[in-house]
Amino acid sequence: MSTIGLRLKTYARVIRYFPSIVFLNFKLLPFSQAVKLPIWIFKPKFGKLLGGAILDMPKDEIKPGIIRLGEFKVNIYPNTGCMIDCRGTIIFKGRCTIGNNSFISVGESGKLEFGKDFVCSSSLKLACYFSIKFGHHVLVGWDCLFMDTDFHALTRPDGSKTKGYDSIVVGDEVWFGCGCKVFKRTVVPNRCVVSANTVLTSKLEIPEKSVIGNDNTICVKAQGMYRNYKDDKIMYFG
Repeated sequence: MSTIGLRLKTYARVIRYFPSIVFLNFKLLPFSQAVKLPIWIFKPKFGKLLGGAILDMPKDEIKPGIIRLGEFKVNIYPNTGCMIDCRGTIIFKGRCTIGNNSFISVGESGKLEFGKDFVCSSSLKLACYFSIKFGHHVLVGWDCLFMDTDFHALTRPDGSKTKGYDSIVVGDEVWFGCGCKVFKRTVVPNRCVVSANTVLTSKLEIPEKSVIGNDNTICVKAQGMYRNYKDDKIMYFG
């Protein structure tokens, strides 16, 4: 499809969801920014919208559709748009694109910040109840999770409780492969590549421009066993 055709297709979707787009902009943004309709949301699902958003960028950069939530990008995931629940603060430093089948939840004390040119292809799960900060030019593959809270505190033997939350900080030009999970206390240096299915839970004491991942060592748990497709039924006995 030509570039013109793609644009016409996008504008057709914008018209379809125009009432929701207007509602979201005027619900989250100050009037002077909302009238420009910088946030486009596709197939929206709204939770509680008790917080607000900030466009921390020069006025001449605030244009219609510079922030796109739920746009159909990856066809192996459902075209379900984006669910947004914002009771805290979301800060956009520039263009931001989050693809289809994505979920964003910001708690009352949450502060979520996207740097310039943030892109997630599809199926982003983001739970920010304290602080998550992405640097500039961050690329996130499909089916990634970022969560800065445990949602439940643990009680120690002395009766005290764990904190249960902490910040997540991602540097500039970081690329996350698909299926990554990033939890509280994580700090990723600039220009790192995070391999697919990596789980991060702490500050990474590594140099910039590193490729990182978990050591998924292969081990043999048994030998001589296989699945006989002609006789693989399980017989259950009481």
